[in-house]
Amino acid sequence: MPGETNTKGPAVADAFDLVMKTMEAISSERDADDPTYGSMIKQAIKRRHPGFNERAYGFRSFNDLLLKCRTAASSTRSRQKVRRYMSKPSSD
Repeated sequence: MPGETNTKGPAVADAFDLVMKTMEAISSERDADDPTYGSMIKQAIKRRHPGFNERAYGFRSFNDLLLKCRTAASSTRSRQKVRRYMSKPSSD
């Protein structure tokens, strides 16, 4: 797939869970009208997991990870929040 590389590393589902949990934590601290940008998500992940690197999960950029996460979430009803919070992915 575009944006992904073939590497052996942690499961992509782990990266999705990390992004989702981080987004939920950020959104709980902000007003509903405040946008949550991809760069904010990545900074929060890096604070909690200093060794985080999207390449370990097979993505060339954090933006590629966000786009894949958004695509996966759009096909899963239980993750409808993602579409709203990821309306503006970062350019990281």
